Amino acid sequence: MGKYPTAAGLRGFSSVFCQISLVSVISAASAPALSAGLSDNLQSLIISPAPAYKQLLAAGKAAPADLATRLSARSGQTLAFKRSMSGGNQVLSVPAGLSDAELEALLLSLAEDPSVAAVEPDSLIAPMAVPPDYYFPSQWNLHTPEEAAGGLNAPQAWNYTTGDNSTVVAVIDTGIRPEHIDLQDRVLPGYDFITEFALGNNYLLEEYPSYMTYFRTNDGDGRDDDPTDPGDWVDIDDSRAMMSMGTTCEPHESSFHGTAIAGIIAANSNNNHGIAGIDWQAQILPARVSGKCGGARSDMIDAIRWAAGIEDPTLPENPTPARVINLSLGSVNACGFAEQEAINEAREAGAVLVAAVGNEALNLDTTPTAPATCDNVIAVTAVRQDGGRAYYTNYGLAADIAAPGGEDTGGDGVSMVVDTNRGLTEPVDGSHFKYVAGTSVAAAHVSGVLSLMIAANPELTPAELEERLLASARDFPDNGVFSCDSQSCGAGIADAGAAVELAMDEDYASSLSPELGAAQTSQQDDQEQVRTGVSGGCSLNSRGTFDPTLWLLPLLLGALARRLRSRARP
Repeated sequence: MGKYPTAAGLRGFSSVFCQISLVSVISAASAPALSAGLSDNLQSLIISPAPAYKQLLAAGKAAPADLATRLSARSGQTLAFKRSMSGGNQVLSVPAGLSDAELEALLLSLAEDPSVAAVEPDSLIAPMAVPPDYYFPSQWNLHTPEEAAGGLNAPQAWNYTTGDNSTVVAVIDTGIRPEHIDLQDRVLPGYDFITEFALGNNYLLEEYPSYMTYFRTNDGDGRDDDPTDPGDWVDIDDSRAMMSMGTTCEPHESSFHGTAIAGIIAANSNNNHGIAGIDWQAQILPARVSGKCGGARSDMIDAIRWAAGIEDPTLPENPTPARVINLSLGSVNACGFAEQEAINEAREAGAVLVAAVGNEALNLDTTPTAPATCDNVIAVTAVRQDGGRAYYTNYGLAADIAAPGGEDTGGDGVSMVVDTNRGLTEPVDGSHFKYVAGTSVAAAHVSGVLSLMIAANPELTPAELEERLLASARDFPDNGVFSCDSQSCGAGIADAGAAVELAMDEDYASSLSPELGAAQTSQQDDQEQVRTGVSGGCSLNSRGTFDPTLWLLPLLLGALARRLRSRARP
């Protein structure tokens, strides 16, 4: 390392150009800042091997298990190879019971290894909660603004289009109940991405393998081509079992969350049954990533690539790539490198991604949630029936747009009706409905609007769809202390009618550059990553992958200045 500057030495250079936080110049690895208590729910890490090592793995000249052995020796912690994931990344299990300090030390140690480009926790994701309240019988959420200030104005959009059955909307969630009357004949073959618990994650797996191996999947197996939702209930025994593994998971009934989200987007409509969906023709592509006690970020990342039709040797083939990908789930974390890479690739492939900002009433600018605050994702906040900000919604400059989310009786508000199954644990026969509120349903409304926009003008790119969606948003009404504004809730309230009109407007004056209006190139994505510090270059945070050639820049500029001065001397 003698010929390379130390981290301390680099700090002097960084003051000229930007503040850089790094652990090792040779490895150029990034170790993320940690949320307090993250180790409580951690069972594995996502490792991005250095490019050269990644090539060796792809060529079969190195084994992933060898990487785990190498990193175990370096860190002093027992790491085990769990699986290879999309993007050439690797998932390694970690010992149970690590403290936050031990986890941070482990991440910093791994980031120093030259075989590692980046490392981050494979943190827990979960559906954004939709608190049920069974009292309001009308779908105000789809009504005109004259009827409900927070309504989506869907009837105006339906005057132009009710959708197109060639449009595919992916719902990455808890799976789906395809037999529901509102979803019959509208669901494409999907995939269950939930991985089983692996040996070494916890001692309960060794003692009770039949119970714990498929605990999270809850369907008796691991990944397969059946995304049917078996229920995600947690009883007191389940809760205690997860607590013994260091994971907090409170008892609750099954949510059938994915079925509710799919119905909002594309329920069968105009048929005298059930609820009306936003898009009456689109097809739903279900990807199951969340089961009992949530799911793994790495599973969600794989599902994003698969949903967009990206070919990867670790993923099954998807013959029906989605134009819209709905993510009504996430975690209170900054966007991770692997998450951002998958999102960028999905956007390049032609998919527009929508995510719920979450229901913790947090300021996203200080406490981000992911994937909502990732680049190239439309982050959706929730408004009430009167257009005011829902009491639970997260907010901030990171929000892009607001949509109907409603409020439960805890907020003295009005919720909305959605599709569900009334089974408290396992599903029961029949098609059922319930009243809910949350940013999950708000995100689904935006996905439905984008689906109608694609039906109206299928030539629009993801960047053009996003631009016109935001440009068509309605101004927020004045609700006093409960008001939304552009600093907290985004561009305005999503308006389906105005958005479809703008999608069809051939004379719309776009502010996008010709390059951004077309499919984004990998070069543009690289530039965006450098700007945001996601995976490269000089950044204002420590999440980027540092380019070791950047340290030369101050030296070269200094040498050039000295030469110019010497030439200028008489």
